[in-house]
Amino acid sequence: MILSSEDTRLGPSFVEREDVYTPCYCEENVWKLFERLARDEDEWYAVVISNPSRTAVVLEQRAGSAENGGLVIWDYHVIAFRAIGGKADLVLDLDTRLSFPTPASTYFSRTFLPLDLLRQQFGEVFLKVVEAKQYVREFSSDRSHMRLPDGRWQSPPPDYPCILAPDGVGRFEEQMSITSEDVARRREGRGWGTVLTLEFRDRFL
Repeated sequence: MILSSEDTRLGPSFVEREDVYTPCYCEENVWKLFERLARDEDEWYAVVISNPSRTAVVLEQRAGSAENGGLVIWDYHVIAFRAIGGKADLVLDLDTRLSFPTPASTYFSRTFLPLDLLRQQFGEVFLKVVEAKQYVREFSSDRSHMRLPDGRWQSPPPDYPCILAPDGVGRFEEQMSITSEDVARRREGRGWGTVLTLEFRDRFL
């Protein structure tokens, strides 16, 4: 898919969604997406969407039904966004029912609606923002989180080898979770990425 800079600044060349998509492996899908965008000079970020209870309310997801607005309660989900001049202008969510790519303002207004009653039940949504270069360099998963107790896969894995850091150590739990400790220290900027609430809108939109 080629999008010119005249198309609402949607920018350079993008791969088709299905070129890098494996169901239930959003964290690896985003890594592969960044690999394809390596020559893009724009500023890209990964966003881990979760919360300490691993019950993040997200709308407009292909895994959800049309009747409930595509609502899914994810344990975690990973998307990518592009920033120009420090502001997000474009979101790439390989699981969204919205367009691919999606203008950032559209994505965040449609995907995170004010769902006060649901959030009382499932908890606030937090966003862990990681620079793309760091994500590509440090992301590491041995896919063990996708194994059932008997060793079978919960969902078939991608057809390429595990993405592991040079030391070969999987860090999926550390990188994809958002713990109470992450939330407590989010304004200190420590740890892997920066954890924000939906104050993300004020910072990046």
